[in-house]
Parts: sequence; C-alpha cells; structure tokens
Amino acid sequence: MEIFLRAYAFAPSLGGIETVSQLLAEILVKRGHDVTLVTSTPGKGGEENGPFSVVRRPGIRRLISEIRRADLVLQSNISLYLGWPLWVFYLRKPFVVVHHTPIARPDGRLALQDRLKRALL
Repeated sequence: MEIFLRAYAFAPSLGGIETVSQLLAEILVKRGHDVTLVTSTPGKGGEENGPFSVVRRPGIRRLISEIRRADLVLQSNISLYLGWPLWVFYLRKPFVVVHHTPIARPDGRLALQDRLKRALL
C-alpha cells in the first residue's frame, strides 16, 4: 500500500510529533508499505531518513501529486497547509488523523485556525 504521511514538523526539528512520525513511517515500512512523508520542515541538506521518502516544503502540484498517488493518507496532527488539497479535491480518499496535542492555544483559548481545524475534523 502507498501511504502518504503528513507531518508539519519533522527532523531535523526535535519533538514529539517529529519522533512519532519517524516511528510510524519506520513501522509501516517494516510491515511492507511504501511510505512518503511530507513535511513543512526544511532539511539541512544531504540527510536522509532511512527506508522512506521525505518531501520537504512541497509546492501545490507536488502535494496534490503525492495525495493522488497514495492509497491512504495518514496525517500526524492536523495541518491546514498540508491538508487543504485532501479536503478540496480528494474527499473520498481514505485518511486518518493522529493527534499528539490539543487543538487549542497553550492557555486553552480557541483561535480561528483552531476552530477551523476542529470543524474540518
């Protein structure tokens, strides 16, 4: 199965979303799936992340191409930037959103983007 894993934050950044996304990609590859991880995080250049492809800061055409090619879209935390093509063009495409953090500001308030993310879910 072709799996498109979206993670707005990824290595070389450090954190929980980055770590969980790396682990998810590695486990899915070990189970025989082809994984392409797409992230907004720029790379340092020259580094690769092992047995899966990493696409950094894709343009709209590349983003749509990766979604079209995938059998399943797995989103590591909801991202409006990486998610909009799925909701606009590929509503019938199977997808899963894995949440690692609350959808709210650190003080608990809901900003406009938080409300939009919750509505899309």
